[in-house]
Amino acid sequence: MPREKKIKQRTVKVARGLFFLNGYTDVSIEDIIKKAGISRKTLYNYFANKEDILNEVIFDLKEGL
Repeated sequence: MPREKKIKQRTVKVARGLFFLNGYTDVSIEDIIKKAGISRKTLYNYFANKEDILNEVIFDLKEGL
């Protein structure tokens, strides 16, 4: 699997866990960055904003069902 895809998947997985644990509004981009172990620049290479991350989380959940 390409490195870029792994980073994106890990970021979505981390965000999903944080969203479920703390709720979407209580999770910041900074929380996701720290937990995923990536830089702000890396996150913004894959996602325009937190809503884009949420959309990817929802898409993954729908695909898994």
